[in-house]
Amino acid sequence: LVVAAANLELNGVEQRAELLHVREVVPGGLVPPADVVVANILVGQLVRPSMVCSLCANLAPGGLLCLSGVRPHEIGSLKEAYGTWVEWEDWMYAEADPGVGGEAYWGT
Repeated sequence: LVVAAANLELNGVEQRAELLHVREVVPGGLVPPADVVVANILVGQLVRPSMVCSLCANLAPGGLLCLSGVRPHEIGSLKEAYGTWVEWEDWMYAEADPGVGGEAYWGT
């Protein structure tokens, strides 16, 4: 959460977000529910039923769920886990472009 807080501050939006550790989030615990829920953790945790419920039950109707740090071959398991909770938007998913010199970072 330290890095996330620093990124919010760098972008001047620290007052517009509340950062919570996953252990602080329980189903229906956010009142009002969040318009945007972001989770940047490994897919093994993201597909756990308790995680799916905690994230989705705190998402406002029509809200946006952003699951980051996911590799292309892991998308199917996410669609299966979240399919009854959210409408999956394939057009919103895109592999990151490493840009010039990014090959060393991305391992390609």
